[in-house]
Amino acid sequence: MPDVSGPFGGLRDGTGSGSRWAARLAAVVFLSAVGACTSWLPRPDLGSPALAPDLAAGEGAGLSATFLGVSSLVLDDGRSSIVVDGFVSRPSAASVLLRPLRSGEDVMEAVIERTVRGRALAILVAHGHHDHAMDAAALSRRLDVPVYGSSSVVRLMENSGLAEDRRRVLTNALIALPPYRVRAFATPHSPDERLSGEIAETFDTPARVFRYRGGQNQSFLIEHPLARVLVVPSAHLRETDLEGVRADVVFLGVGRLGRQDETFARRLWCRAVRHTEARLVVPIHWDDFFEPLDRPLRAMPYLVDRVDLGLARLEAYARRDGVRYQRLERFDTIDLAAATGLTRVPGPDPVSCPA
Repeated sequence: MPDVSGPFGGLRDGTGSGSRWAARLAAVVFLSAVGACTSWLPRPDLGSPALAPDLAAGEGAGLSATFLGVSSLVLDDGRSSIVVDGFVSRPSAASVLLRPLRSGEDVMEAVIERTVRGRALAILVAHGHHDHAMDAAALSRRLDVPVYGSSSVVRLMENSGLAEDRRRVLTNALIALPPYRVRAFATPHSPDERLSGEIAETFDTPARVFRYRGGQNQSFLIEHPLARVLVVPSAHLRETDLEGVRADVVFLGVGRLGRQDETFARRLWCRAVRHTEARLVVPIHWDDFFEPLDRPLRAMPYLVDRVDLGLARLEAYARRDGVRYQRLERFDTIDLAAATGLTRVPGPDPVSCPA
């Protein structure tokens, strides 16, 4: 039975402390402010990114990645594929605030047909918030693949009716999905997280957004014979989170990065890109996820984030450290194998890494 507890269902569900209730109330206020006028709220005009010809995946690309907005990606080598998050329904802010969340089957089918060339092997979900996890169960059924994530993500999949063999906990562990190997790292959510805490209770779906608490956030290293790909969905890393990790390409979340200070931004850059020796960085989680995929992506409003500042920092750091920088539009597909041939040529003023 659907959750029908009213527009702010779940605020007083008896499952949390006063602090959890306060966090949910803050999320209500936030979503109300955004939802009231999201389409015309002032925001940076980023223009349409131009995909560099040498990174564009051609018909016979050995290993490619297609960007679906937020931190959703499809990695595909023509024979097999891995989906990260797979959030494509993108309900409007008003829908998120006022109604239970339902996956858009039509848009999901269109996205699968357009982006998944090889047989899907897995869906990797970063954390339990709706802009990462709400479509995972429906996508799992459609592709007949398991969903991997934290205990909160797995509980959400259980609440969504996904069979036990299709929901698997993966945290700080390595799994083999030939020809891929996937390592999951417990990494922090970006600062000022809303709807934090674990998903531990049982509830019916479709459910309201306040049920989609984050739980443990995760980053993923996806290794393939042709390239090593690091996905950092949230803009926050501790010093030792990715210790010893090496990657060719980093998909780096920048959500709320524009609200942080310069030292925080340089730490994130050094831990995600400099120390992993990546040659290409692709910013993700910069777009307004309340807008549908049939329109060009737009930056989050200034009310939510200074996306322009976060992206400008990332681009400047890339230039100083000799790393290629490429922002993507929805459905842009890059040749990941091509990134392995890129050479890092640091400039005269490399980024100084804070302690």
